[in-house]
Parts: sequence; C-alpha cells; structure tokens
Amino acid sequence: MILALDISITSTGYVVFNKVGDMKAFGVIKTDNKKSIYERLSFIETEIEKIIRDFTITDVAIEASAYGARGAMSYSLFGVHFSVVRVVYNLKLSYRLLNIASIKKFATGSGRASKTEMLGALNPSTKEMFLSAGFLKSKGLYDLTDAYFIGRKFLNDIT
Repeated sequence: MILALDISITSTGYVVFNKVGDMKAFGVIKTDNKKSIYERLSFIETEIEKIIRDFTITDVAIEASAYGARGAMSYSLFGVHFSVVRVVYNLKLSYRLLNIASIKKFATGSGRASKTEMLGALNPSTKEMFLSAGFLKSKGLYDLTDAYFIGRKFLNDIT
C-alpha cells in the first residue's frame, strides 16, 4: 500500500492507494493551533504511524520542501517535513520526495497551477467523494487534492 502525504503543521492531507492505484482511504490530520509546535509535531507523527500500521504501508510519497521558501511558516513546514520523513525512515519504509512543480504539472499541465486549478483537475467522482466526506475548501479539500495528486504522480512514476 502507498501513503501519499501533503504535509503541513495545521492540516496534513493523506491518501492511501493500493499498488494498482485504487484509493483505499483518505483524510486530513488537523492540529490544534493553541498547542506548541512540538505537541503538534508529536500528534502528526502519531497519526501517520497509525495510518502506516493500519494499512500496512510499504511506500510513502511526500511533497518535497520548497527550499526557496522564506518566513516563519516555512520554518514550521521544514520541521514537519523533517519529522514526517524521520518517522518513515525509522519504520524502514521506502519513500520518495516529489517536487511540487512536477506534481502540479502532472495534474494540470502547468507547474504553476493554483489550488483552484489543482481542484479543477480532480476527476468528478473523486471530488464528489471528498466533498461528500465533508471536506470543503476551508476544511482540508485542497490538502486532500494535493495528497491525491502526489500519490497519482508517484504511481505514474513507478509504473
């Protein structure tokens, strides 16, 4: 099974695929912004470990950090990224980091696609599945969309 992750400190989207590309699970790991960064990282780590164990994950696809990013939020994102990769590494799983521009180009044809354009690239049944589960634009829909395409790009690259 493959776990695709769109990681962030507030809302980490995940999608689980089997090896032939069928989506088996999806969701968003949300953290409490009133808690410290360390409590939030610990929560994300624990939730990802649970998903890995529950679905017997063998491969993980993660959006790579944007090293040109600046500002306080980018430091938090680097921390989450390091934390998640460390969990995956410690569990001895195969993982691949995928560049965001390559994911956007795969999904939309443009490496500079907006969140709205990425959402528009979802097939209607997948979009409806996400919406029916209660994920809205302000409630994790963009995170799920990115995780979905991270997984799809990973599957495309390995076949």
